[in-house]
Formats: sequence, structure tokens, C-alpha cells
Amino acid sequence: MESASLILDGDDRYYLQTMIAILDLYRSYGYLLNIVVVGFLLGLSVLYATLGSTSPRTTQLIRVGCQTTGFLILLFMTLSPMKYEPVPGFRSIQVSAILRHLTSPSPTTSVWPDWHDPMGNIMMTVPLAFGLALTWNYRRVLVTIALLSTAIEITQHFFIRGRTSQLSDVVLNTMGGVCGVGLVVLGAAVAIRLDRSQQEQTPTVG
Repeated sequence: MESASLILDGDDRYYLQTMIAILDLYRSYGYLLNIVVVGFLLGLSVLYATLGSTSPRTTQLIRVGCQTTGFLILLFMTLSPMKYEPVPGFRSIQVSAILRHLTSPSPTTSVWPDWHDPMGNIMMTVPLAFGLALTWNYRRVLVTIALLSTAIEITQHFFIRGRTSQLSDVVLNTMGGVCGVGLVVLGAAVAIRLDRSQQEQTPTVG
């Protein structure tokens, strides 16, 4: 873990401590958190598809809640200013280094980072893509996530202190969009399967 000695005011210190706590939690329990988030969203997707038109208020609450939460998570994790670099305990994917590794691989060295950074960038957009995919066309969702991620990287490069913009982040964020859409598709399929199973078990009155 890297450390930095900085003179911070009250707001910056509180934010920095919050970010360190979040990143430390993810570093320690990332696998479990990823499983919990995916399972929770899949459950919501099944519930949303199962309720359908029978409970429009509940389905609307699920949709709006997922979209709002996903959007806020993405903004907080990408556009908040950072007072130091790099993030403690995390290594960023450097596209140039990966390309060098692919074109002239060395058996003794590796440029591949640990799993935290890529998985974090993927999981970051899953909730938003999931919420959008409940009502939007799937292709529209993926294009929106890709464009939003590109806009965020450009904003980070020019306007956000302590942030680095990378092409790999756009790719990983878009992969998160694919995962979010996939959860909605899988949830709908599970809901249809459960509905058919329930209909088969319901005795017919003749």
C-alpha cells in the first residue's frame, strides 16, 4: 500500500477517508461484494419480470431506483477529485504497457494488474446498465454506457484533479454494460421459466 503525506482541509480529509475505506473494503471483500451485487440485481430482475403489469408501481420503483443508484455510483466513483495518485493498493491498467506485453512478451515480467482495478471498472457500470435495460433497447443501453464512459474519461483528463483517463476504462465500463444487460435478459428468462413451472403445477378445473 502506498502512502502520501498531504495537508488536507476538513472536506477533503473526510472525502479521502471515505474513498480509502471504500477501496479497502473492496480490496478485502471484492469477490464477495461482486457476487452479492450480481445476485441482488438478478433477483430484482426476476422480480421485475415476474410482476410485470400486475404491480406497475413496484416495477416503476425498481426501475427508477436502479437507474438513480447506478448513475450516482458511477458519478461518485469517477468524477470525484482525488488528492493523491495512485490509489493505495491498486494498480491501473496501462494500455500501452499491455500492447508492449502482447507484441514482445517476456516470460520473466508481467504488466497485468491485479483484479481489483478491472473488476471495479466493470462492476461500476453494471447497476446503471441494469436499470436502463429494464426499459431501453439493449443496443441503446450499450451505446449510452460507452458514450458516457468516454465523456467521463475526457472530463477526468481535463477537469478532475488526481484522475487519469485510459482507453481501457471505456472498454471495461462497456463490458459492465454488457453484464448489466445480460442480468436483465437472464432474469427475464428465469421469470418465464418460473411462471411456466407454476402454470404446469396448477391443477386445471374440468
